[in-house]
Amino acid sequence: HRQNRGAGSECQTTVEGADKVPRVLKEILLLMLMWFFIALFYYGLNFGWGKILPDRYLGYLMAGVGETVASLLTIPLIHRVGRRRAMMIWHIGAALAFLVAIPEVELGNGWTLESVCSIIAVTCVGGCFSGIYLWTGEVAPT
Repeated sequence: HRQNRGAGSECQTTVEGADKVPRVLKEILLLMLMWFFIALFYYGLNFGWGKILPDRYLGYLMAGVGETVASLLTIPLIHRVGRRRAMMIWHIGAALAFLVAIPEVELGNGWTLESVCSIIAVTCVGGCFSGIYLWTGEVAPT
């Protein structure tokens, strides 16, 4: 299998050796599964802002702010706790936000617990997307 020299002295195995190195094949399959589920979460949230929030345009604005915050926090989070833990933090945050959003609780002015949790969830899903994007570039560099 082909080894690609990274920034340090360690060797990183790339996609070209996936058929010979089970670890790389496992990472590729895991990434494919994660891309699928993140796409479902992301599009499920983005197509529902008109029903989730009292104002559709405010929903898209808040989602954009959340995704920007997530994109800016992902690299420092990965640097501080590592890629695996950072991805776990983002995924657990999204899962908790989805679970907390289940009860129908009015917060006032048309806002519900579901709408607030959806904004938190889209931030976490944006972090997941950023982390998976970086991880894919490590496994399959161009």
